[in-house]
Amino acid sequence: MLIRGLLRREEGIALVMALGALTVLSMLSTTALFYSTSSEANASRSFSDVSAHSLAEAGINDAMAVLSNPSNNAICDPSSTCTNLLPSSLGRANVSAYESGYVKWWGTFDSQTTTWTLYANGYIRNPTGAAGPVVRRISVKTKIRPSLMQPANNPAWNYIMATRTGTPGGCDESLNNSVNIQSPLYVMGNLCLNTPSQITGGPLMVKGSIRLDVNTNIGSPGAPVNEVHSRYGCSYKGGLYDIPCRPSDKVWASVSDNAPVDLTPPQADFTGWYLAATPGPRTACTVQGGVVPVFDNDTSLNNSVPGVFNLTPSNGSYSCIVKNGAGETVGQLTWDAQQKLLTIVGTVFIDGSVTANYGFSNVPIRYTGQGTIYLGGTVLLSNTKLCAEIANGTCDFDTWNPNTKVLMFVANGNGGQVPTGDSIQLVNSYFQGGLWASNAIELDTSSQSEGPMMGGNVILDNTVYARTWPSLTVPVGMPGTLVVYAQPDPPTSYSS
Repeated sequence: MLIRGLLRREEGIALVMALGALTVLSMLSTTALFYSTSSEANASRSFSDVSAHSLAEAGINDAMAVLSNPSNNAICDPSSTCTNLLPSSLGRANVSAYESGYVKWWGTFDSQTTTWTLYANGYIRNPTGAAGPVVRRISVKTKIRPSLMQPANNPAWNYIMATRTGTPGGCDESLNNSVNIQSPLYVMGNLCLNTPSQITGGPLMVKGSIRLDVNTNIGSPGAPVNEVHSRYGCSYKGGLYDIPCRPSDKVWASVSDNAPVDLTPPQADFTGWYLAATPGPRTACTVQGGVVPVFDNDTSLNNSVPGVFNLTPSNGSYSCIVKNGAGETVGQLTWDAQQKLLTIVGTVFIDGSVTANYGFSNVPIRYTGQGTIYLGGTVLLSNTKLCAEIANGTCDFDTWNPNTKVLMFVANGNGGQVPTGDSIQLVNSYFQGGLWASNAIELDTSSQSEGPMMGGNVILDNTVYARTWPSLTVPVGMPGTLVVYAQPDPPTSYSS
């Protein structure tokens, strides 16, 4: 009875229930603590992922800043000059440190497509305590296109410049047969004026001497030129040389001395613009119509394109436009035969020869825009008036503003459609613009030009007029300019 009574009593049940509840609560607390700690760790890891990704983006921005720097040429040689801009591997990557971590960034350039692939790895300390950091990786692609800005020009582009020196007979630059030079002229060697020729404009800079034949003159008593600077003076009709030049030498100038300024002849970067031109061998037309030039046919700079391309045919129009990733025009060569209008934007490269011949010698044709055409071959203007401005059926030499419209030809060829030794020839033609030649520039038979010329020899013969022009800044691509060769498009092909 005593045992049965004790079993019926309930005094200890509260303790058992309390112990059970306490056990359950302890289990729940442990579980909650586990999940709380786990969530906190996950949150820390997620935050670290975001931070590492942000660092990687900063690395891409750093690389884009390098390619966008005005002093850098983002179109480069992958075997040499590209590594001056960006390292080409993770092992040699640039490292930028931040308070939260660091980023490694580098890039590789594809010269065939003129496209950079940029890479960046962002690193953050692992919040889990693991030995390795949290790493996020990003890569993007950016197409490189030449810039269209207009930097300050090389002062040499304010002259007709003849660079030849040491010519047998002593005449490095000769003016022949009714030539009249009204423009600034810079001669690196000796200048000879042969009967009958004259210089009626200046300044005239000669680093050698000046020899004047009978019926020649520089300036006149009533209209002296502004400046004559001849290092070794002047001689008239075989007489003794006077230093400085004086009226007895048939030289009349407001300033005459023997101190020509030193100018460096601009050098053409054919290799660089072969890669960078738009359109050109490495950048095709984005929008195309009609028969456009063949820019290259063998992936080498060697004047390989056969034949001669006529920039201004009377029987057909064509259009080649290059746009960047934002849809903006960055290069253009277009001919409208009906309007007789050639449009040039940016720098174009044709690894061959061109002419501009509308087919009717008395019909002027016009160009608009600002740009440079590089040629592996030669240029011939024959019976052509290629003008920036037209008035009264001819080039308007009085109103041309080269800072709003200018076309420059840069030619590397020799002979073929032009005489051997020439890169550029004008025959019975008018031209407003600039000319640069690896060899000679020749103007013949009543030709007239307005604009700078640079050649080893500038041959002026048979009733030729070289007119003066306003001071100009030259378009990107012209030799000797301090230019931004290329700029990157906004990044595309994002991968992480």
